This record gives sequence, structure tokens and C-alpha cells, in this order.
Amino acid sequence: MGPAERLESIAAMPPHERGRCFEAWLIGVLDRAGLQPWPAFRPKGEEIDGSFLRWGRTYLLEAKWHGKPIPASTIYQFKGKVDGKLTGTIGVMVSMSGYSNNAVEALRHGKELNVILFGEQDVYAAETDGIEAVLDFKLRAAAQFGDPYVEYPPKAMRHGLSIVVESTRDAEIIRLLAKRLTARRVEARPYWTTATMGAQGLQATALALALANRSQVLIIADAYPELRMFEGRYGDRMPGQEAAFIEAQMSEQGSGRAYDGNLSMSGWIGGRATHLPSPPQAILVNGGIVGWFPVEVRETLSSIPLQKLPGYLRRITLPELRANSGSFARFAQILTEVDF
Repeated sequence: MGPAERLESIAAMPPHERGRCFEAWLIGVLDRAGLQPWPAFRPKGEEIDGSFLRWGRTYLLEAKWHGKPIPASTIYQFKGKVDGKLTGTIGVMVSMSGYSNNAVEALRHGKELNVILFGEQDVYAAETDGIEAVLDFKLRAAAQFGDPYVEYPPKAMRHGLSIVVESTRDAEIIRLLAKRLTARRVEARPYWTTATMGAQGLQATALALALANRSQVLIIADAYPELRMFEGRYGDRMPGQEAAFIEAQMSEQGSGRAYDGNLSMSGWIGGRATHLPSPPQAILVNGGIVGWFPVEVRETLSSIPLQKLPGYLRRITLPELRANSGSFARFAQILTEVDF
């Protein structure tokens, strides 16, 4: 049984056994990569799931595979362990059950960043592309943008479209809609979707993907909260006239207002990414992605369990969405054309 098949078999195990086997699986991945892992150890008063070396630096490992997303308290408990070790030690938390939005945002707002977060997509990428590539990408994004959670872009998608959204719910809605839009279309571009787990991660993720991949990046997010996020993150401020520019460009799109355009303005990306062949694009919708849908279904879309989304979305036709929202029609056009 190969590592990928072993991971699938671990998913079916009872929770306690699954956690122990997942730790062992990670140690195996690290060992095959030559990162000299040490297994779990339990110093007095705490438990560490393991450690490894990369370029002379020591990393502490925390592996989680729970039934629910990891809360902020769990991340900060691990951060406390890292804080008590040699200066320069970095913690790597790996969660196959994801993270809550407020957990990742809390870490982004902290004063000192010494923990990076791996999600499920990062784990599968570590198996296919190598854990060294995933680790280096995430460390560079954390160092340059101060963000502990930027998902690694799979090599298979390097020349495709990266769609950046705020939450796992948004990502699932986009995935289901994109699957329908691209069905039977041989000319549809390859794409993948990444959730930043909070509005503060939108900029770092978009820039990291654009810089690392030289690929096309599309942000789809709630308009007004995101405009505030673009003012003053990472040391820049968006001049009032530029915020006003976006506001002026927001047009009536069926049931809501939306901005569709290039975000390579000096206040948001600055001069740091002016060399990008394809700066990040944005569709900012008043009310977020659910703003594409008729008013009467938005509350349900925002609250039903994720596993029920496919059946619920099948009730809404694509022509209905295009008629309801011009920005959805723009998304469909971007996804099914070769160029923006």
C-alpha cells in the first residue's frame, strides 16, 4: 500500500487510532524526504507529536485529525509549546479537519509568528509534490506576508486559474458551480480553489500565488468588508481616491452591487508586484458569493451543512444565476475562456 492509499485507509479509522496512525504517516513522509524526524515525545507537562530538521532549523510537529475544525485555543496551546523552546524554533501544525475562521485570523493578528498551518490540501500536495516544496512555499509566504496559512498550489494547477475565497463554504459553492460550468467544455481552463479562512488572508494568498506560480489569480469575496481589508494590510494604505475608484466602479449587478476588475493599484499591491504578467483580479460582490443567488435562498445557503449543498444547488439553474447576477456571468466567462 502506497502513502496516498495509506492516508485514505487512515480516514476510516476510529478517532484515537486515526490520530496515532496519522502521526506515524507524517513521520514516514518526513523520513523519506530526508528531514530526520524524531517521533512523538512527552516532556513533563506537555506532549509533542514529533520534530524534524530543514536547512539547519528545527521544527516541532503537531498532527490533528478531528471531526471538527481546529479552534483557536488548540493552535495557541501548541504555540505556547513552541514559545518555550529555543529561539528560532518553528511550529508546524497539520490538521486534516481544517481550522475555524476565527482561529486562523487570531494567529494572523498576533505579535509574533512562529507557527505555520498545514491543511488537507497541503498534506496531499506533500505526498505528490514533496513536503520540502510545500514547506518552503508556506514558510516564504509567512515570512514575506506574515500569514501562517497560505495553501500550497498543486503543481498540476500552475498554469491554471487560482480562485481565492474566504471560507470553506465559499470554496465548496465555487467548486460545485465550476463543475457544472465546465462540464462537457473541452476549452475550460484548469482551476483550483483555496479558502483563506478569514478576510485578512485574501491579499497574502493572492500575491503569494501570483508570485510563485506566475498564474492567473481571481479573488471572489464580499465587497465592503474586503475593501476595508485592502486598506493598510502589510504596511500600505489604500489612498482615499483609490478606494473611491473601486466604489465608483461597483455597478448594479442584478440583486446586488459588484466590482469586477484589476487590483494592481498602488495601495493594495504596491510596487512590489508590478512586474507580474497577470496581477490578481477581483470580483467583489455585495453580500459575498451568496449575493449571486436569489434573495430567498441566501440564508439557507449560508447555514445548511456543507454535505447538503450539492443537492440544494441543483435546484438553481445556471441561466437563473446569470440573469440574477452580472458578476456571476463574469465568473463563468473567466472560468471558460483561455484569457481574462
